[in-house]
Formats: sequence, C-alpha cells, structure tokens
Amino acid sequence: NLRSSEPDWPRNDAEVTITVRNIGGGRAPLADCRAIIRQAHAPRQVLRTIKKAVRALAAGDQYTFTFPVKVGLGSFEITATVDRKNKIVEADETNNEAKITIVGK
Repeated sequence: NLRSSEPDWPRNDAEVTITVRNIGGGRAPLADCRAIIRQAHAPRQVLRTIKKAVRALAAGDQYTFTFPVKVGLGSFEITATVDRKNKIVEADETNNEAKITIVGK
C-alpha cells in the first residue's frame, strides 16, 4: 500500500506512507523496500531514492514507514518496490510494486 498527503502550499511538502504486507501463509524474511520519486513526465528525472529494511513478517503481518517529500510544480510519480530482485519465493511475484502520482502546485 502506498499513499501520500496532498502537497501543502506554498512549500509543497507531502508525507508518503508505505505499508508492506505479508499476504502469504508463511513467514516472509527480512527484505528491502525501495521508493523512487521522479518527475511523472519526460525527462522523468529521479529526485530522490529511499531504501528501507523491512523486518521479517509473520503471515498476515505488516510493516509501515513514512517519509517527507518536497515536490516542485508539476506531477511526480512515486514507486515503491519490495523484494525487487525476487529473492523471496512467492506464489505471486506480481504484487511487489505500487505507484502513485502526486501534484505539486
């Protein structure tokens, strides 16, 4: 789950919250989560990268973290990916990424 507050004006500060959930039936080992904040339109410049270690999660458990983001004018894409190198064996490898767009005013 990936969500953001609306950027406040005039500073354009927003708060991004990422929740990593273990929806499987077994224990998930320690993993890394990477969030990339980039311009949503060309040239899609990366503004910031956040890396966070996610503790081992029991079945049904979750881990949430929050970080601030300052955006300028325009649209910005935030992509959060956990287990991006597919080191954790899962029944569904397609649910490890979430994207949102926020708009700075």
